[in-house]
Amino acid sequence: MKQIIFILALFIYFGSHTQEAKEVIKIDVDEACKGCIRKRTYIDEIFTNNITVIRGVFYKVNLSFAYHENFMFDRKGSMIYFHFDQDIFKDYETKNIFLNIDGTEYKLNELCDFIKSETINGLAEIVYIYSLGYVIDSKLANSLKNPKIIKLELLNSISKKRKSWELSTSEVAELVKTYNCFEKYYLPIEKRHEEERSIANEEYEKTLKSYDTDFRNSKWFDSKETVKKSNSEIVNIDNSDALGYKVQLNNDDFSAFYYFNKDRLHQGVYLLDEEYVNENNFYSKYLELKNVLIAKYGEPKKVKKYRNRDLWNKANEIGMAIQTGEYQEYTYWETKTSTIKLIIEGENFDSKITIRYNTKDPSLSTEVKSDNNVKKVKGF
Repeated sequence: MKQIIFILALFIYFGSHTQEAKEVIKIDVDEACKGCIRKRTYIDEIFTNNITVIRGVFYKVNLSFAYHENFMFDRKGSMIYFHFDQDIFKDYETKNIFLNIDGTEYKLNELCDFIKSETINGLAEIVYIYSLGYVIDSKLANSLKNPKIIKLELLNSISKKRKSWELSTSEVAELVKTYNCFEKYYLPIEKRHEEERSIANEEYEKTLKSYDTDFRNSKWFDSKETVKKSNSEIVNIDNSDALGYKVQLNNDDFSAFYYFNKDRLHQGVYLLDEEYVNENNFYSKYLELKNVLIAKYGEPKKVKKYRNRDLWNKANEIGMAIQTGEYQEYTYWETKTSTIKLIIEGENFDSKITIRYNTKDPSLSTEVKSDNNVKKVKGF
């Protein structure tokens, strides 16, 4: 019964890559490679078992090798696959993968296969796995046969900083064994299907776009219930037109507020919850957050600075000027769907920093409250 289910799963899994049903066959694998090569596969295709190369609290990545006879590249269908869980897929630029093998860097960016599949985690929740296939050229093939040190590196999608994970000695040994068994069993066949690469790219971009959000994990026009489902934090404000959560942003404590008009999300606000003994530190935090937002949205569209009177105007008095309402500043960005405004202001010796996200959709933005009214809403 298990074999029947496995064969059926293979048929569903690869059905989108072929127009006709292909024959499932059994491979006679020798004793040395039994733990590396899948015993059942399609004819003219070889798949290895997964190797876990990142096993973290939040991120998990598996690696495997495959040969598809309908790919015609330098290695004639020989591919390396990275299987990312949904967290690392969203947080890192998984389309550009850097493999550092014994000090030599290989940049994998020519995606030639992309598969999205479902699995169940330990909490019985449905989660997605994203499998990205890249061609193994002859140089990479040689380096995989007997490496000593292997590092997997990805760029953070927001900060653009590179994160490196070094494989352990046992993981390197497992990868070497699996790859050499893979080389032993696949047989290249002369065929050409370049369209597979464009199909893989389209699927990747389509899936990545589904993660585009306007404020945190939500999109404009989402209902309150949809927003609640997208938040893992405990809600602490819940009324007819607003939701509030305690969150962390850039390692600082914030309150995150969602505002609704007729059960449609139109505005999101972050309010900094940190307190500082030195009032000048508020302005330093404002500049720090400004740099974070520049890294994400690019250079701001405008920066505005306001001063009511000529008090507290020395460089070391900016914190006092903000606290007393003498000085305020905001930085403004625009995206295709939103306006983003980072604001530092104060009153009665109380400084505050907010980040406001607003929809630009004309069908809803005409109903959004004016700035004067918004300032009276709790959380601003």
